[in-house]
Amino acid sequence: EDEDEVFLVDRKLKAALQNKTLYQLRKKQVFHHILRDGRAVEIEWDGFQVKIEKRNEGWIVMNHKERPLKTENVRPLLGALNQLFVR
Repeated sequence: EDEDEVFLVDRKLKAALQNKTLYQLRKKQVFHHILRDGRAVEIEWDGFQVKIEKRNEGWIVMNHKERPLKTENVRPLLGALNQLFVR
């Protein structure tokens, strides 16, 4: 039958969600699908610079000399970038 469902939630949850806009509740991920679709990553921080680029099925460090990287070493970096969100 067509009955409305009722959900009981804790008052703290209700207070946390009350007066929030849809934008405030939305997942605001910085990099979507970087592991799957990423082609290059360039990082500059406090005088440090590095650029890695995807070539074929592998990754190359693009600083001064091009050097291959093991994919298993790049995957944790890309995974960490994929988990960045805007507050």
